[in-house]
Amino acid sequence: MANEDFQTYGGPNQGTQNISGKNFESWVRVMPHSEHVSGSGCICQAMKDFTEEWMALTDGFLNMDNLQGVNVFTLGESIAVPIATDDTGRAAPFTKGSSKTEPNVTPSSDLTLVEPNLKALRDSCGESRLDGGMHFSKSVPASYELCDGIGTQAADYSMQLLGGTGW
Repeated sequence: MANEDFQTYGGPNQGTQNISGKNFESWVRVMPHSEHVSGSGCICQAMKDFTEEWMALTDGFLNMDNLQGVNVFTLGESIAVPIATDDTGRAAPFTKGSSKTEPNVTPSSDLTLVEPNLKALRDSCGESRLDGGMHFSKSVPASYELCDGIGTQAADYSMQLLGGTGW
C-alpha cells in the first residue's frame, strides 16, 4: 500500500488530494492496540441490538403522545432514527461553516442526519471508523459478527434490573 496513491482528505482548506500510501496519516488519533476486530464496530452493533430489543421489550414505549417528531415503533420492525431534524426540534448538529478543522468552510451547508433504520445507523457508525482511517475494511464487518447479540443481552439484563417493567 505504501506505493499506492489514495484520494483522501488533504488537510485543512486543502480539500481532497491524492496522497501516496507512505505519506498517509489518520486525521483522528489511532489507539495503540490491534485494529482487528474493531471495538468501535462492536459498540455500533451493540447499540443497534440494545435499542431493537429494548423497543421490543417495552412495546415501543417511545410511542407517547407528548414526544412529537419521534417515529412510531412497530414491534418486529426497525425505526427511522432522526438524529437532528426540524421534526425533533433539535438544530442540525453540523451547521454551515461550523467545522473546528475548517471554520467557515465546512460543511458548506447545514447538515442534518437521518438514518432510515437502526441497521443503517449501525453501518454509518462503523463506516466512520473506515472513513477516518482507523481500520482496514474487514475489521468493522467482522466486529458486527463477533458482537452480535451483546446489546440484546444488555437490554434483557437492564430490564431485569428494572423489575421487568422498564421505566
